[in-house]
Amino acid sequence: MRAEDCFLLLVDLQVGSLTTIHTIDPKVLKDNAIALATLANIHKMPSILTAGKKPGVSGAFLPELRALLPGHAYVERTAVGAFDAPAVKAASAATGRSTAIVAGVATDIGVLHAAIGAKAAGLDVWVVVDACGTTDSRAESLAIARLSAAGVATTGWASLAAEWMGDFAGPLGLETMALLSQRMPSAEGPFG
Repeated sequence: MRAEDCFLLLVDLQVGSLTTIHTIDPKVLKDNAIALATLANIHKMPSILTAGKKPGVSGAFLPELRALLPGHAYVERTAVGAFDAPAVKAASAATGRSTAIVAGVATDIGVLHAAIGAKAAGLDVWVVVDACGTTDSRAESLAIARLSAAGVATTGWASLAAEWMGDFAGPLGLETMALLSQRMPSAEGPFG
C-alpha cells in the first residue's frame, strides 16, 4: 500500500471517550494516535476527524490531534457509522484517495462501523489497532474478527511508518526514523 493512495480517518478520539478505554492504556492509545497523525503529516496525507455532535458526554476531540491536523476536515455527526454521515462520505471522496486508514474509539463501535462503512463504499481499509481501544478485550477481539471477515486489514502505526518509508536513505527516511525513535514505547533498543 502506498501512502499517496491513503487518507486518515480518526473516529471519536474525544477527551471523555479515553476515560472508558480498558483494552489499552489510554495514554498509550493517545500517544499512538498522535504518532499516526504525525505520520500522516510526514506524508502530506489528507485527514478526516469525526466525532459525535457537541455537547456530548465524550467532550471535545483531543486538542493535540486537532492541533496536529489544522485545516483538515472535522465532521460532527449523529450516526454511529461515520460513513452513514453524508459529510464524512463527501470528505472521503474529496481526498481523491482509495485507501482509508482508520483509528479511534471504540474499536467495537465507532471504528468497526466506520471501517465497514468505508469498505462498503468501495475503499480499501486498514485499521491501526494500536491507535484504537474499547471497554472490553472480548468485544475488541470480536470486532477485529469481524473486520477481518469483512476484508479490512489490521496493522500498527510503526508498521505503516516502516512500510511507507521504504528505504532508510529515502527522502522521508530521517523524518520517519525520528518519529519512530520519539514515539516507540521504549527508549532502549535499536531506536533509542
